[in-house]
Amino acid sequence: MAAKREHEIDGATLGVITERMSERLIPQIRKQSIFMFQLEKLKSTETNGEPATRTCDHASQPSSHPDTSLVIPPVLRMAIDSRDLDLKSASKTKLRSLLIQTLFNHLSKTTMLPTRFQYVELLSTLNLDYPFLRESIGSGYLAWDLRDIANVDVDQQILNKVAVMAPRIIRVSRSPLKNKLMCMIDDCAEDKLKTGLLTEAAILLLPALFKEKPELLFEVEGQAQTSTDMSTPKMMLKGCREGHPMKYDHIMLSMDDQVITEESVDISMALGLLLCIYFVFRIQYPKGLKKTLTFLECVVLKLKDAGKLPVTVKRVYNSIYD
Repeated sequence: MAAKREHEIDGATLGVITERMSERLIPQIRKQSIFMFQLEKLKSTETNGEPATRTCDHASQPSSHPDTSLVIPPVLRMAIDSRDLDLKSASKTKLRSLLIQTLFNHLSKTTMLPTRFQYVELLSTLNLDYPFLRESIGSGYLAWDLRDIANVDVDQQILNKVAVMAPRIIRVSRSPLKNKLMCMIDDCAEDKLKTGLLTEAAILLLPALFKEKPELLFEVEGQAQTSTDMSTPKMMLKGCREGHPMKYDHIMLSMDDQVITEESVDISMALGLLLCIYFVFRIQYPKGLKKTLTFLECVVLKLKDAGKLPVTVKRVYNSIYD
């Protein structure tokens, strides 16, 4: 409130605040992100026919808001309508570059430094308006964006690599969670389903292998939650029967108490989307999960040279393959 009084901010001024202005009002990044998210929601409400009260002095003045509608160039719209596969190509194409440039131009109307909420909102809207652009994994836009950046099929890479390593990860794990997970796996008679359960168990046991905090990777609904000062995305395992992390009903990904997606069908898919969130939004790895995420980045996704792994991570890597 003090900042509002100091800068003489009224209802009309609030409507034209940019992200750059918010940096002066709110120094802390986390609170600034929340403020900008709520402000965007407020602006959206006004656009949908519920305008906030304005003074008579400003009512007759032309709007100072920039045009925020997403303008799709005709050539791009034709490609989308014809479901041109170049838009979803794993390699760079003229159409993909044009689409990315279009999204950049749209965001730059209001800010050159879009928040993750603006970014998610734009790509989510794009996928709703043009379902063809949606990926087959999770929320679509996260995996789509990372594939464009690093040319990595995240979901497939995790399924292939972690499935191979899973028995070894479980074998060397000393996590107290191990016996609980193995009881469920041992009770499974179907081989294909058992392979999937082994992969999920390996993912859940991975942080303990590096003596890190599993609660920074996932949380089981109903169990005590861990608070952190950092923006830390994590898997939320919902509806877990008997508190068992692999007996979930569905999985959410959240960050800063904001739900990002609820569309992960299993833990391996959720992990893929979680890594996408870290990479796309350039989020710093939390100290209590840094080795685990570095291992996944270098060894599983091969985004960096595994030969340059930190000594502590390399030691665990060697123990898996011994």
